[in-house]
Amino acid sequence: MSNKSSSCGNCDYQFSGSENYCPKCGQDNHIPNVPIGHLFLEFLESIFHFDTKIWKSLQYLIFYPGRMTKDFLENKRARFVPPVRLYIFISVIYFLLLNVFHIGTISINKKSTSDFQIGFNSNKNEKTTGEEIDSLMDAIIVEDSVKADHLLTSKDSFSYLNMKFRIHDLVTFTKDKHTSPEALLRKYNYPVTFYNKIILKQTAKAFSSKSQYIQDVFDFVSKKASMAMFFILPLFALIVNLLFFRQKRNYYEHLIFSIHYHSAIFLFLSLFILYYKLSGEAGVILVAIVLGILYFYKSLRTIYNQSKVKTMIKTILFFFSYFLVLSFALIALFILGLLFS
Repeated sequence: MSNKSSSCGNCDYQFSGSENYCPKCGQDNHIPNVPIGHLFLEFLESIFHFDTKIWKSLQYLIFYPGRMTKDFLENKRARFVPPVRLYIFISVIYFLLLNVFHIGTISINKKSTSDFQIGFNSNKNEKTTGEEIDSLMDAIIVEDSVKADHLLTSKDSFSYLNMKFRIHDLVTFTKDKHTSPEALLRKYNYPVTFYNKIILKQTAKAFSSKSQYIQDVFDFVSKKASMAMFFILPLFALIVNLLFFRQKRNYYEHLIFSIHYHSAIFLFLSLFILYYKLSGEAGVILVAIVLGILYFYKSLRTIYNQSKVKTMIKTILFFFSYFLVLSFALIALFILGLLFS
């Protein structure tokens, strides 16, 4: 049974034979009411059609640094997966491997935060440990008033992100859902702003469970890292553009290189993750860093065609600048995590 139609369902064009696509509007010549087995075969066909390009793209990424970018900019594009699609495909695999194998995640517990001081102040200007904070909250939860009162009289204030509140008021705000943040801010003469209300809620959250709050911050950074990397791509291209401004290339060309380079790095990291899980060799991380630098150097030589000395100098300048960009991005993620986790 043929799944071809005699006419286009979209524009009524009459097919002359077994055309796969309508020459008038471009819609595929395919009858949707077909057995489910055909849908499975069609799915496999689309996968292998994608693979014909993905394998060529992966081959060039691994063995020919910068070559795919150069060919792409010379309009030799048909044999490669489009840059953005390739980046998304590889980065999804990379971050999926990170989550599956729990690599780069940090587990926070009460013991690991027992010596972490978070601004718990007493009349004697002392600071208490995480265990004492947790003891106070445990006493509040089980309504052990004797133990709670003892801790409240000896530890009377809690500060976080340049804001300080009396423990009694903070406990009331944490337990009583009817206490408004505006009222508590006015009581301490803090401006009632959107930012201060966020700080107050995060202060109450940190006070209620310090270990869980720190865990939430690290989880926030981990989850947003992939999104942050996508926004770093244009900054990467901008740095390269500044290094090669005399070549008067279009910014678009540097952006294509940025996408291809990060695709290659995520691909190598994915392979290294699998190797690490199989062998347990932690030294593979150092190999990945060295390989990333050498790959970048070779890519510059291929795409921008400058001397070895100039390329080496620009490689050093680039990674110094790129390290600063990554550092600022990481700091920004932690700040956002402290405010919105």
